[in-house]
Amino acid sequence: MVKAVDGGGGRGIRLIRSEDQLTSLVKRAVEESPSKQVFAEKAAVDGFRHVEVQIIGDGTGNVTHLWERECSIQRRYQKIVELAPSAVPDRKLIAKVIENALKMAKHVGTNVDGHSVSLIYA
Repeated sequence: MVKAVDGGGGRGIRLIRSEDQLTSLVKRAVEESPSKQVFAEKAAVDGFRHVEVQIIGDGTGNVTHLWERECSIQRRYQKIVELAPSAVPDRKLIAKVIENALKMAKHVGTNVDGHSVSLIYA
């Protein structure tokens, strides 16, 4: 997956499934990026679920969560529907996802503004 650093709304995102697509799709992603900067990441699109945890904190290291939401319903790799709570039946897995999101938030620090931690799993 190639993504524009400053895309949004599905602009500058290209899923590359074969080497012969690489040049043309990277070019298109760059053209859709105002800064002309892109990055690559492993695509998690087939058989994966996208779950986000909303995190808030006080800026002094205290963080908490506002539970999770599922963002797996997407169009052009952009979420179009969010379900809360997620439809994932394994609540032990969701508890682990929330726990890990809190660990990440504590590590990087956060203030009262809401932040989302996105986690992808198969």
